[in-house]
Amino acid sequence: MDKKKQNKNRILALASSIITTTFFAGVAISINNGNPDTFADVDIVAGSIFVFLLSFILFLLIWPMLVDE
Repeated sequence: MDKKKQNKNRILALASSIITTTFFAGVAISINNGNPDTFADVDIVAGSIFVFLLSFILFLLIWPMLVDE
């Protein structure tokens, strides 16, 4: 795999992870606004970091398969 294709896969994975994390944080914040005792701010931040790391790993595995087709 050449360097340009590898960088493209990393950028796509990073963008997808940021979108997924933003969606997760938005849902968690909206749930927390409805019932303030549901989550602490630390829970939302820790969950967002966890979602970002897992989704980044997952998208790094998925994007090369999608781009090669």
